[in-house]
Amino acid sequence: MASYNLVNLAGAFNVIVFEIDGRNAFLDTGSPFSLARCPFSINNNQFNFPESNAFVTIQTISDAIGIPLDIFIGTSILNQFDVRIRKCDNTIDIDNDIPDYAITVPLSIIPGNGVIFPIAVAGRETNAFIDTGAHISYIDSSFVQNSVSIRTENDYNPLYGSFETNIYRLPTKIDNLREIAMEYGVLPAKLSMMSITMLNAMYNTSVIIGTELFSHYNCCISMQRRMISFEPY
Repeated sequence: MASYNLVNLAGAFNVIVFEIDGRNAFLDTGSPFSLARCPFSINNNQFNFPESNAFVTIQTISDAIGIPLDIFIGTSILNQFDVRIRKCDNTIDIDNDIPDYAITVPLSIIPGNGVIFPIAVAGRETNAFIDTGAHISYIDSSFVQNSVSIRTENDYNPLYGSFETNIYRLPTKIDNLREIAMEYGVLPAKLSMMSITMLNAMYNTSVIIGTELFSHYNCCISMQRRMISFEPY
């Protein structure tokens, strides 16, 4: 099993960045594509990707999150491995058969290799799209109609640019044993139409869940076995 150290992102967005042979790699389950400045290997598997595509470049991603990047890993790679994120140990494990944690939840894979799983927020059952490239989680605006924002935060989307969002704290259940308070923003209407509104209409998915999840749980994602598992800490 290959284990990698998470990179300290003080002053940058709270996303999943780790080192592969001294190079910074950004893990993004929200992206179907991968990019790289140079060839690299994971578990003796060699990968070589372009630095850019029609939508984005490694450099624009680096500028957006505030840390130099060499490798951008999307689900075109992640669908070949199990990935275990242990933020409490500042470690990420990548292998072909990582044991599940005790709390197991079946996941679904939607077109574009997106990963969704069942969740309950503010007492409403829905699905969540897991996006390790998102430092803010987002939710359909109907969940916060009667809620009061606790603050505002800035965010960035490569197709939309910079924007500001109100942040709300809502009770969230990943399993039936534990309820946690998680924070969610609401996307601008145009960006929401391209993401949450479409996901909700097609897959009953009202939540894009970002990296705050890993401040509450260790998590193992297996796209091959269609399973996501959790260990609270």
